[in-house]
Amino acid sequence: EQRLEHLDGLKNPYLFSVEQIVLLMDITPSIKTKMGIVEMLAPRCIDPKNPKAILAQFPANVEKTKCSELLSARDKMLSRGLLKKNSSKG
Repeated sequence: EQRLEHLDGLKNPYLFSVEQIVLLMDITPSIKTKMGIVEMLAPRCIDPKNPKAILAQFPANVEKTKCSELLSARDKMLSRGLLKKNSSKG
């Protein structure tokens, strides 16, 4: 829990790939901590369309569903941002 608080304070200026999120998840066997990492970093994920490695970290469908929802929300946010940038150029 203390490590998650530390990570929360450091994450803001950075973006993370799915691979980097998985590397952080690999430091703990705790499903609860892994979920905390995903909840914290999914909104800063640069490649949320590629969630398989994150989903593979969880044995239960409950966690997999929650991760899919978090990454899907990030993907939608990125898609909207890209559409706005592209439409303002034209």
